[in-house]
Amino acid sequence: MQVVVQLLLILPFSCLGSNSQGVEFLEANKKKEGVITLDSGLQYKVLRTGNGDAHPLVSSKCSCHYAGSLIDGTEFDSSYKRSAPSTFAPNQVIKGWTEALQLMVEGDKWELYIPSELAYGAHGRPPKIPGNSVLIFTIELLKIQGKSIPAARSCASSDRVPPIVDGASFIFIGGKKIPWNGPKTQVTSPVFDNKTGTRTIIGELSKMDADTAVEAAQAAKKAWDQGQGEWPLASLAKRISAIESYLSVLSERRTEIIETLMWEIAKNTNDATKEFDRTVAFAQAVIQSLRTENEIDIYAQEFTQIGNVRAIVKRGPIGITLMVAPFNYPLNEMYAMMIPALLTGNIVILKLPATGALPHILAIDALMSTLPKGVVNYVTGKGRETLPAIMSTGIIDALGFIGSSKGADALIKAHPHPHRLKVFSQLEGKNMGIVFPDADLDLTVKQLMLGALSYNGQRCTAIKLILVHDDIADALVSALANAIEALPRGLPWDEGVQITPLPDADKPAYLTELVQDAITKGAKIMNSRGAQTQQSLFHPALVAYLTPDMRLFHEEQFGPLVAVAKFSSIDHVIQIAKNSWSGQQVAIFTESDAPGASTLIDAFSTIVGRANINLQCSRGPDVLPFSGRRSSAMGTMSVTSAVRAFSVEVVVATHPKDTSLSSELLSSSKLLTSLSSVASLKN
Repeated sequence: MQVVVQLLLILPFSCLGSNSQGVEFLEANKKKEGVITLDSGLQYKVLRTGNGDAHPLVSSKCSCHYAGSLIDGTEFDSSYKRSAPSTFAPNQVIKGWTEALQLMVEGDKWELYIPSELAYGAHGRPPKIPGNSVLIFTIELLKIQGKSIPAARSCASSDRVPPIVDGASFIFIGGKKIPWNGPKTQVTSPVFDNKTGTRTIIGELSKMDADTAVEAAQAAKKAWDQGQGEWPLASLAKRISAIESYLSVLSERRTEIIETLMWEIAKNTNDATKEFDRTVAFAQAVIQSLRTENEIDIYAQEFTQIGNVRAIVKRGPIGITLMVAPFNYPLNEMYAMMIPALLTGNIVILKLPATGALPHILAIDALMSTLPKGVVNYVTGKGRETLPAIMSTGIIDALGFIGSSKGADALIKAHPHPHRLKVFSQLEGKNMGIVFPDADLDLTVKQLMLGALSYNGQRCTAIKLILVHDDIADALVSALANAIEALPRGLPWDEGVQITPLPDADKPAYLTELVQDAITKGAKIMNSRGAQTQQSLFHPALVAYLTPDMRLFHEEQFGPLVAVAKFSSIDHVIQIAKNSWSGQQVAIFTESDAPGASTLIDAFSTIVGRANINLQCSRGPDVLPFSGRRSSAMGTMSVTSAVRAFSVEVVVATHPKDTSLSSELLSSSKLLTSLSSVASLKN
């Protein structure tokens, strides 16, 4: 047997690191086009992409062709020259090969650049491989001869043209695109460019400073005009017509926006499509509820005799509203606040998220063509710089905030008159899934998978802590581990993909911290690929069994970590809930009330806003109220609740004798005229 094959089949000693020449080589090499560097230090370049659809298990035999050399070009072995491939399992070779092989599919041909610590270390393998040597291998995976797992595509994209969205040559204030020559921020995708080995550039954003952000607030103030602006005084019918026109024009860019969502935040095709369509459907549902005004308030259609007055109740705007939404639903979450606010006559300032801003840039032309100037204004740049500056002016009348409680608190404190600031917020959640011994295991696993890992677990409503009864714990964990490993991973547009790259470049490191903390305190990763990283792709990890001293037990992971802890009694579950900061939702899995489901519903009725039975936690359907307690929410989101959140009841009361005057007011006042009599409305 040839020397190198023998050496590859010997697991290496631990080592100190590469020699100085090797370090210099790797440092220069990682900057070369197409070279990708993994967290371990292993570098590789894709020479050919195979057609395989599976990765080998660490113990599966693989048939490979390879050639190995030192960095000076000295070749020490080649199966090509022997005209015979070699066969070995990933766990039988040096660490660099072990890692690379598990990322490859049949037909892949890569060039590996392996640091000494992932090869033969300080000892080397004399006489051909000196100690502390960096090695270069060309390797082809010809055939997986053992078990395999579904392929996790590299985050590199070789054949799809990325969008390029210009959000840096202008700022959108006062209904105009104002030329911008100031600082800019490059927008990159979590999908890596296979030519550069770095995140793909998909656009730019203007980077507004505090003073420019205040200009946006001043433009909003002008449009509001102390409540006497064109938009706040417009009739409901006119505002509905304008918003319907806006949605129609926006929908012309549906395909482009969906594509941008996939590139910028790595939502798969189905989820990106649902985000756009659900956003439009929500807006249309709000409009429909306003057409039947009694769905929002009683006494809204006509003057009604109540005691010694005749009264009608309408809804008016609060004023200038600052809205902040997160990256995970950049369109849907923002529009769930913005559309009801606009329909009720408010003026809006949108602080675009650093990640997820590009779909909003694509909406500017539609806004300009359908809404009066200054009704919607954009702020870009660092939130910590721009948002406090806006709040400190005192211009803001209402805050719509979806994000962290810490961020919400800071903004509220920045307002000089917080008593007059109306706040709507949807914040963090550490939703629990509680599994009783009699739960339908198949149904439970399906719902827990949806709840914990839909969009990589990056949802405020995600199930972030599973509490399972001792009697069923091992069976549930085993089933979850199998289900997690079967999830297709890859690029957002890959057919059937469920796990995609993470938009936040720092998120894999944070998730790894949580996992390591749990492991050092006794927990284990229960699935084979759990917590492995591949560029911006983080393989979902099932971590069990957690205890309260572990960070993952309490912190909101907001990513693909499935956290499991055990419980022995209902009192145990209630105590955990009592001690939690979270107050959003709970999911209870049981086939009967015998284990105490009703007891938990009663207990959680004062802790969370929604209890789900044999269902994952979720916001929808949108006609249902989405509320929360504690540090999870302030206010309620739904088709009708959002209208209430961003408006104020306006009562007009007349003397009971003024029946003719009441009729005249109903036909002439923009506020009072009902939509049913819109034909006679004076716009």
